[in-house]
Formats: sequence, C-alpha cells, structure tokens
Amino acid sequence: MTTGEAHASACCGSASATGTGRLALWEKGAAGFSSSFSNNLGYWDASGATTTTPGAADRELRFDAWGMYRVLNVWSVFARVPLSVNFRSTEAQSAAGAGFGDISVGTRFDLFDFDKTNGIGLGIIASFTFPTGYSPEGATKPLGVDATGRGAFVGSIGLSAEWNPSDPIFLRLDLGTSIPIPRYRASLQAWQWLSPTLEPAFTFGYRVAKSWILYAALRSVIQFQTQTKINQSAGHELSLAAGCAWTVTNNFALQAELSSSAFLPNFGQNRAARIGATFGARYGFF
Repeated sequence: MTTGEAHASACCGSASATGTGRLALWEKGAAGFSSSFSNNLGYWDASGATTTTPGAADRELRFDAWGMYRVLNVWSVFARVPLSVNFRSTEAQSAAGAGFGDISVGTRFDLFDFDKTNGIGLGIIASFTFPTGYSPEGATKPLGVDATGRGAFVGSIGLSAEWNPSDPIFLRLDLGTSIPIPRYRASLQAWQWLSPTLEPAFTFGYRVAKSWILYAALRSVIQFQTQTKINQSAGHELSLAAGCAWTVTNNFALQAELSSSAFLPNFGQNRAARIGATFGARYGFF
C-alpha cells in the first residue's frame, strides 16, 4: 500500500474520524483541537422516566486540545486539556462560568496493527485523569457554573477493536471502564467513591469519496452503584451520533459530529440527557 492509497482507504480514515482515535501507520504524531456545544434536554429519574425542569437551561461550550506521539511502532502516548464554559439559568436567575477541566494523559498499545493485518486491529488504551477542574461541591458561583471537573483522580482502561471488511467500510468497537479513586469529603466526614462507569460504543464508517468518511455511532454509559452516602447512584444512558471527516491534505483533516441522548422513557436512568454538536481539526506529523 502506497502512502497515497493509504490516505484514501477507509481503514486509515478511521484513525481520525471520531476524534483523537489513533495514529495512522505513517504518522509519528498528531495534534488536534475540538470545540463542542451541548444543551441539556432533561433527566432520567431512578425509575427511568424522563423529566424536565420548566424555565431551566443548562448549556456547555467546551474546547479540547490534544496530542499523540508514537514512542514505538505499537506504542503511543497522548494527553488532553479541556476548557469548559457553562451557561445555566432558572426562572429566577442566570449565570455563566468558565475554567479548565480535568486534564488526562494516557497510552495506547496495539496488539494488532489495523493498517498491517488485512484490516483488523486491536489496541489497549489506558489513561489517568487529574482533578484539575473545579468539583461540583467546590463551586462558588450561582448555579454551580464554575464546576468544570469531577473532583477526583480517575483511572481508565479499555479496548478498541477495528475491522475493515472492504475498502469503503470500517467497523469499530470500543469498550472502556473508568474507576474514580476514593476521596475524603470533609463536608460528609466520610470517604467517597464516585460511581465507576462502563462505556461501550459501536461505530460504522463508510468512505463516500477519496477524502470523505461518514460514520454513525451507538454509545452507552453504564454507571454502577457505589458504597457511599449517595443513594441510587446506579444509572445508564444511550446516545446516537453521526459525523464526517474530511481529509483536506495528507496531514490535515477536519471533523464534525452531531449527537443526542435517546431521551425516551427507560433509555436512561439517573442521568442527564444532552444534545450537541462538535467541530474539530487534526494535523498528523510524519
């Protein structure tokens, strides 16, 4: 496969189609930037029923800068720095706040290289998130608009499997789990363990032209019960997404995505439902 052919194939487009992703075979590193806007549709309660708060709004504008670097052929490292701007209002007041979110660093090890094994790939991804943002309980502004993080160290590990059954098509299955490290809450006078989560996602991609990839994704978040003073902490949600990636040059690609929670009864529990749009750019270094 020549470099020109590689950039045209669906398997290589998947490297950047859904965000940070992975490095393509010929890349030494990559860097990117994304901006997203999301709006709260409402909430699922503990019984799975949908509920909304009349006159209330909860919107977020988020910016992410990230970078990846190949240490060895099968090993790469990455980092992500987020910035959040929150807009919230009720019938009585409104407020806005901004700040850096929780910074994460991680690594990826490829057991099978997607670009070398007849379109089959499998990678192990591990990351660690630092509580660099303001936690909800540490927020001081009205409506908690200055809360930009979870307030806990979080370890994550997962698998990313890909298959290119034919040139225009790629399939991707991601399965990750995140486990927050217990923290001491002085206000509760107790150690608190935020809910661990399991996040499966399935993506179907199709190359519609030499430089264009379209994809659709089905994603879920499963939130487990914790042994803390927070009752009914278990929950789940299902969301759908559709997007595209345009390879402008061999180095540079643009990305866009629309996503929405499936805000219907019993499609979620104890979770907020959101609809949003994301635009990003990616530059690969050879």
